[in-house]
Amino acid sequence: MKSQNSWLLQQLKKKRRITSLVALREAGCMRLSARIYDLRCLGYNIHTENVRLDNGKVVARYLIK
Repeated sequence: MKSQNSWLLQQLKKKRRITSLVALREAGCMRLSARIYDLRCLGYNIHTENVRLDNGKVVARYLIK
């Protein structure tokens, strides 16, 4: 099975914007912010956007620059 970091990097390189819900559903990743931290430590420029959902909650969405 591919590591969560590898999955995440592959998705970001495809220009996808990833939220914790997407990461949980598609990769079983329960700590997306920790995986983002890992990739940033490796030198990847990952940007965080705060997005307001229809229900009023705000979640982080990540994309690679």
